[in-house]
Amino acid sequence: MVTKFWTSGGMYKFCNRHNLYTRGDTFDYSSMLEFVSTNDPTPANVRKVAIDLVIHSDNMSYWNNGEITRMVKLINKEVVHKINLEEE
Repeated sequence: MVTKFWTSGGMYKFCNRHNLYTRGDTFDYSSMLEFVSTNDPTPANVRKVAIDLVIHSDNMSYWNNGEITRMVKLINKEVVHKINLEEE
């Protein structure tokens, strides 16, 4: 059984590394990080955060669906962690 998780600290580092959330205010950014810390990284939740990041980042075009898809892939690669829990 594989369990997935993410952390707000991991998302914070991700945003800094990729220069994201440059159009958002402190409230929006804190709300996004709170969402990450209180929700599992399901496909729907990862996509929700990806859309939020694209909307609030100067270096992204919200109207380009390719940016959202690319962001989902990056989040899954760099922020979402997987742990294999084998049953004995």
